[in-house]
Amino acid sequence: MVPGLNPQTAQVGGVPSNPSWLPLVVALQMNAVKNAERLRRFHTSNPSWLPLVVNVPMNAADKAELRRQMRRRRRALSAAEQAKAAEQFSARIWPLLRPPACRHVAVYLAVGGELDLTPLIETLWQTGKQVYLPVVTRLAPERLAFCRYQPDTPLQANRYGIGEPVQGTPWPTRHLDAVLLPLTAFDAAGNRLGMGGGFYDRPFAWRRHSGLRKPKLIGVGYDWQEVASIKTEPHDVAVQFIVTNKMLKKCSAR
Repeated sequence: MVPGLNPQTAQVGGVPSNPSWLPLVVALQMNAVKNAERLRRFHTSNPSWLPLVVNVPMNAADKAELRRQMRRRRRALSAAEQAKAAEQFSARIWPLLRPPACRHVAVYLAVGGELDLTPLIETLWQTGKQVYLPVVTRLAPERLAFCRYQPDTPLQANRYGIGEPVQGTPWPTRHLDAVLLPLTAFDAAGNRLGMGGGFYDRPFAWRRHSGLRKPKLIGVGYDWQEVASIKTEPHDVAVQFIVTNKMLKKCSAR
């Protein structure tokens, strides 16, 4: 039965109607039901239309599911959307990296729709900055070291399919001036959700107790990756800044 329709009195929503209109009323309501179902299927099958998770407290959310949603939405971005966001981001972050005292900058090579740093890396090279890429070490548990990255540096894919320098002496993390971390999700306090391996937590664990503000840890992502809050663990290292294609935010209490 169509909701709101009384077949005995030919009423729609309690209002008497002309019986001759009944077939039309039924057809219109059935069509509305079909359209609603089409719309539901469209949103389900198009990750870029996934709703923003901005009002769901992370202490009640499943981190693994949130990672899947965010990664799916990132992969759904078109090449043009990614290129535009990369240019916007490069201009947005530059005030943090421009000062002459900021000489040693660690970046990353984007995969899976992560915000692309290529335009920024070109600018860093052109302005004489020293650029570094993360290298996954073979220590157990795995952790990151940071090696010099120049335009002619040969790269090879690591076991995760991400390019890293073939050789080079790791630069001490305490001597880096800024580190750009890819984000899966983040909150306003600077808590971050990564890929779950703790790769950036281990090399910067010393910052939690040192009181030092260097290097600047800068989380990088799209503005829609912000959530209301992220439940943290004792080993998690927060970031001091969040920079997206649309905003630069100094995180609270950092």
